[in-house]
Amino acid sequence: MDVIWFYLDYNGTNGTVYNHRYIEAGKNGIIKPILLKGGDVFVFGGGKKEVINSKTAWGLFLERNYESEWSVIDSAGYKKLNFSPGNSEQVYIEPEKGKVIEMEGGIAIYMGNLTYINGDMRVTGI
Repeated sequence: MDVIWFYLDYNGTNGTVYNHRYIEAGKNGIIKPILLKGGDVFVFGGGKKEVINSKTAWGLFLERNYESEWSVIDSAGYKKLNFSPGNSEQVYIEPEKGKVIEMEGGIAIYMGNLTYINGDMRVTGI
């Protein structure tokens, strides 16, 4: 059975950013449903800006289930990060906080000083 997921924002005062865009109230304040797809990112509580810090909440919608335990690595001070599951590799120079790298072998979520990984994913930095 196929499933369709929606997000409804009830126009709270703290602000919600969806995939780098601030969610505006619908016409006459009507709530607009947002159809979700894998990789969608939310930042709750940062106002109109995509602020990621200790006072905001970050959310990721995934269509894939990761069974293994998540690991956390210290990525503080890295300007260039290499993400490599198996034999492939993706390189990012100064990625933004909240960057999601999902590849066939695993997933990495870069949050600045920390990076969360799952599956067959290695992260190295310079």
